[in-house]
Amino acid sequence: MSNLISPAAVGLTKPLSVIVASGSATVDIETTFDSTYDEYLILASGITTDNGSADLRFRLKIAAAYDTGANYVEQVFGGESDVATLTNVRAAAGTYVDMNCGIQTPSAAAAASASAQFEIRISNPSDTTKKKKVTWRGTFFDKTPALWQVWGTAANTGTGALTGFRFYPSADNIVAGTFRLYGFKKT
Repeated sequence: MSNLISPAAVGLTKPLSVIVASGSATVDIETTFDSTYDEYLILASGITTDNGSADLRFRLKIAAAYDTGANYVEQVFGGESDVATLTNVRAAAGTYVDMNCGIQTPSAAAAASASAQFEIRISNPSDTTKKKKVTWRGTFFDKTPALWQVWGTAANTGTGALTGFRFYPSADNIVAGTFRLYGFKKT
């Protein structure tokens, strides 16, 4: 996707955290969110699952625990490479956020090259007076195989400090993927 943020273009040269998934049920980014930065950026690439048709989901760690309650709202849009119209793929409230970034294997022959990539922005994670908002955009192949671009926004209705970010697939494990966390310097 040509519009993904380049870390070097905005002065981000060294990630605060790098996690490489390998047969992982969850990928947790923790201990890095604090008041040092006003905004954080997660760049993820090469994400595949052993299921071949799983959606990528996330939950936020608010204060000391991952919120599993019905405290999330989301709006997701998508565009498919062989369809000229945009789709409102998901508008929901629930116990997690479904990025609708499907990690789907088009065929056994294409399995090695079918992966998802995305970027996520998180603003003011340490603020304890505002709800936590997240925006993202990403790309993946579906089973046809068509290339999809998805983008969305979500919020957690709690106001505690965000202290972690957990990714997990709707089925099975994350076989591979690299997750890098960057912080934007305060102005």
